[in-house]
Amino acid sequence: HGWRRYFFGPEMRWNAFEVSLVGMALLEITANAAIPVVAGEDSATNRGTPSSTTNMLSFLRVLRLVRIVRILRLVRLAMFKDLMMMINGALGGVKTLLWSMLLIAVPLYSVALLLRESLGENADDIGTGAEYFKELPLAFFTMVRCIVAGECNTHEGKPIFVLVSSCYGWGYGAIYCFTVVLMTFGLFNVIVAIFVENTLAAAKYNDARQKRQRLMDQHMFTERAVALVEFIWRTHTGEQDTAMTRAEYELASQMELTPEFFEELRHYKEFQEILRGLDVADEDQLDLFDTLDVDGGGTIDVDELVKGIAKLRGDARRSDIVGVSLMMRSVQMAVTELSEVVSTLRTEQQELSKNITDGS
Repeated sequence: HGWRRYFFGPEMRWNAFEVSLVGMALLEITANAAIPVVAGEDSATNRGTPSSTTNMLSFLRVLRLVRIVRILRLVRLAMFKDLMMMINGALGGVKTLLWSMLLIAVPLYSVALLLRESLGENADDIGTGAEYFKELPLAFFTMVRCIVAGECNTHEGKPIFVLVSSCYGWGYGAIYCFTVVLMTFGLFNVIVAIFVENTLAAAKYNDARQKRQRLMDQHMFTERAVALVEFIWRTHTGEQDTAMTRAEYELASQMELTPEFFEELRHYKEFQEILRGLDVADEDQLDLFDTLDVDGGGTIDVDELVKGIAKLRGDARRSDIVGVSLMMRSVQMAVTELSEVVSTLRTEQQELSKNITDGS
């Protein structure tokens, strides 16, 4: 695999990021080495004028500031998993948030336009609340304050729509109440529900993507399957930290595992970690031997174990259900044909017995 796996594998983004850090470090070293040379030339030619040394030092300071991005490598640690989930969720909800702002703005703009046309003529009446609907932008801002922010008072602290309703009729109060009910119980609840759903989906997207990459990474599965075979062989032979030969790998793949030996393996933490690395959940490890012992013979070989784990990886898919259904249909057809053959043989046996009895 080599460099292709490094630059085009599952971790290619992080690897490209690390290469860029190395490139910036080399550029910084080159700049540090070039400063004395440039400084000597500037002192001889550009006395009393801004020199290229100053520009070089400024460029060097910028490179040193870029070192801060190295801290991003820490987010790959397991302890930052929840932080990355929250960041992915926040970024994934931005699109929903923008559409929510538009959906909120349209009805508020319509109400603001209505109030501007009806109350704008009375904007000179100070103290009646109509001055807040003098212009369309001011009316729209007032509606945002009253409906979204929940702050609907004048500079003196008096409620705007109470003043408007008392001076120009309670029809404006009805418009305000209808708008509050529509926005609070109609739009806001729907927007919050969709926003939370999309945020949670985006937060889990990173885990789902990493899991999909693991399932598609055959190289990683091969490495961990080899580690599993080596651990089983070391536990069986009692040899530790010894490299296995090709002949030993062939013997290990044909080795029969008993329930007792498999239970002994399952108590080792290293064995459990290998199975987790192969995407076998802890709850599936409890009855893994019974699951893979399809013929009920009481033993499974290592080759069957590895192939069975390969089938167990990942969540249940539709193809698994369809495959079982087709297999059961095939078995049912085979049993039906066998039943017909047995019935035919039984009929022929009865006729033959009858002929023998009549002949005797």
